[in-house]
Amino acid sequence: MEPNYIYLTHVLFSAPVFIFLGHNPEIKKDWISYSVIGLGLVVVLYHLFKLYSAWNLGYINWVNVIHALVIGPLLIFAGWNRNLPYPWSQIFLVLGYGAMVNFLIKLISTYHNV
Repeated sequence: MEPNYIYLTHVLFSAPVFIFLGHNPEIKKDWISYSVIGLGLVVVLYHLFKLYSAWNLGYINWVNVIHALVIGPLLIFAGWNRNLPYPWSQIFLVLGYGAMVNFLIKLISTYHNV
């Protein structure tokens, strides 16, 4: 996958999900809860596969480790509990806004060669 698509996916989809969950720590609708759990499972499985593929080539990519061990399980935790207590909602906001700024800067710099 090209880096631009990864950056765009994080800016348009991933970061807004974390921001939404941080600002709305109580999930009231079943379909949102199931979607967040499903997204978490997809993140874990995809990055475990990428980690395994990299392992076979002789290296470990830390991005895949963090997504498989932290990001995916956090999404599963949020969807399963349906209510994020105080520190967790703030963690989701920090991750969401941090990802948004980080990937916007990366996306802009690919087009402006900063």
